Amino acid sequence: GTYVFHLQAAVVISGVVLGPDGQPISDTNVVVGDAPGEFGARKAKTASDGTFSAAGCRPGDNKITADAKGFAAKSLSVILSDTNCGPFQLTLSSGKILKLRVTDSDGNPLADANVSLLPRPDLPNSDNFDPAQPRIRFNQRTDAEGRLEWDSAPDAELTFIVGATNHMVKRDVQVRPDGVEHVVTLEPALTVSGTVTDATTSQPIPHFRVVAGWPTRIPAGNA
Repeated sequence: GTYVFHLQAAVVISGVVLGPDGQPISDTNVVVGDAPGEFGARKAKTASDGTFSAAGCRPGDNKITADAKGFAAKSLSVILSDTNCGPFQLTLSSGKILKLRVTDSDGNPLADANVSLLPRPDLPNSDNFDPAQPRIRFNQRTDAEGRLEWDSAPDAELTFIVGATNHMVKRDVQVRPDGVEHVVTLEPALTVSGTVTDATTSQPIPHFRVVAGWPTRIPAGNA
């Protein structure tokens, strides 16, 4: 048969991104939607005069987020419509400097360790919920000395998950960007060994699969 898709009319918005001194910020990433990777989000970049334009935006409750190097990201909650499409103004504050160093339990640096920012857990019905809080995405790896630096961090308590090869992942690493180097120590990963035997014959089973954590059901014949 035939299925008919009914498309809703989109909105074209415009605006400008300024720095704390009121000067325009060029080459700023602007996202209209909850996050850059989510369905329906629209992206744009500011011109030399700090202005931007984004087409195909969803009408109704929405969020405009501006993110530029050296500045803390900021979001603006808006209700978009044909009569409310801008120009919108976002003024960014200077970003804070976050410094991290990842080491093993002996104090040796861990190169290529992965550091990811966890999103804020605030829910719409919680006391701490802020609809203007930007959904920042940060994922970076440490250098040969186990260090990384982020010069566009927001002035807030941030939570990270840190992991490295052959080491246990550390979750809920809370750091405030203050320009001081914070050290994260990872413990060596555990090694699990053993044997698998037939419960009836006690004979070893030559082919089997070991899963760490909760196992996922695998259809017969795919193991």
